[in-house]
Amino acid sequence: MAVNDLYRLHFFINCSEQVTQCVLGYRMDFGSMDADTLEALCQAFIDDAQPKLLLLLSENALVSRVQVTTVTNHQEVPGLVDQVSQFGNIVSQTLPPNMAAIIHLPTNAPNAKHNGRIFLAGIPEQGQDAGTLTGAQITLNQAFADELAIDLEPTAPQDAIFTPVVISTVLNGAPRIPPVGFPVLLPVAKSLVRQQRRRKTVHFGFGS
Repeated sequence: MAVNDLYRLHFFINCSEQVTQCVLGYRMDFGSMDADTLEALCQAFIDDAQPKLLLLLSENALVSRVQVTTVTNHQEVPGLVDQVSQFGNIVSQTLPPNMAAIIHLPTNAPNAKHNGRIFLAGIPEQGQDAGTLTGAQITLNQAFADELAIDLEPTAPQDAIFTPVVISTVLNGAPRIPPVGFPVLLPVAKSLVRQQRRRKTVHFGFGS
């Protein structure tokens, strides 16, 4: 691992017996860590951001694991934390797994296509009305969204800083070599629930 390396952090939500995945981007901006410490990046997300995630999910939604994969250094072995699975906090049935709340991840990229977004399954039924999130649910979603603009700083075995980015792998229709990470600015929790048919059992993640 080295400064400016790019990583994808995947977290998995089990919802109505369907496993959904959200993908976030990070860039190492300080430090020099061994490959083994990819797990430390996973753990930093679990410690810092995941508590806010659990607060917005239904009690029937289960966060099961966090994994980090490399984008710019494919020789590294992926980091994985199979944590003790944790359920969401809200006492309510869960919306179907293809019904997702959206968090928009704006960047300073010159092309708006390089902005990111994630689709969160596991939203409680009581947190929406006819496809529009309640004010209370938006507040919870925004609290988690705010965490997605904050650096992750695992401290063991060595200090490091990982900056949230949206990773761009395509430029003008061709592979972008090397990929670029555009820093995330001020994430926004959107008010509408979206149906994502094609993402039902595969990736809930940013696409750029």
